[in-house]
Amino acid sequence: MFRLLALAWLSIVEANTSGLKICSQDNPSLCLGTEGAVVSLKVQTDPTTNWQIIERTGSDGVFIENLQSCNVLTTGGTISTASKTGGLSQIWVLEEMPGATMFDERYFRFYNLAFQTEAFLLTADVLTHITMSGLQEAWSPQQFVFREDSDLPTSCPQQTVTGIDTTSTRGGGPQNCGRGRVSSFGRCQRVFGK
Repeated sequence: MFRLLALAWLSIVEANTSGLKICSQDNPSLCLGTEGAVVSLKVQTDPTTNWQIIERTGSDGVFIENLQSCNVLTTGGTISTASKTGGLSQIWVLEEMPGATMFDERYFRFYNLAFQTEAFLLTADVLTHITMSGLQEAWSPQQFVFREDSDLPTSCPQQTVTGIDTTSTRGGGPQNCGRGRVSSFGRCQRVFGK
């Protein structure tokens, strides 16, 4: 009985984990955060701006979990967070893109697998509103940078994906994957409409 109580107590205590911030390439001090369940850009010191990539899916996408709410990034009518169901609206493919020169920081674009006829990407406009919009190759509101953060308090289970390095996924630049595919964490993955 004591062992069971000790395990129950340990499961509700906050632990510290490594996570990341997903920030605007134009203004890295603004990162994805939440207001209730709605996702928007917040100052990077806001506690809702801490995320972790928790697992790969069978479709080569990933789930992205908020470390404060333990809910995953979801698209629907709005960009929000919700309990993980495994639906396509919660599965993301992250395309790694090189900077303009070899010294510039790499950035990422976020595709959602719920959009199966056109390449729609996570987009942050100037009013800090987050939406999905069609691919525009050089449009900076569709470009995000990762900021690693460690020792973050969370009550979420630690389920991070191994083999993902947020600063350099492999030597050289992202590979050319051909029509309908993007380079994501060193592999070519299918996205629709590209």
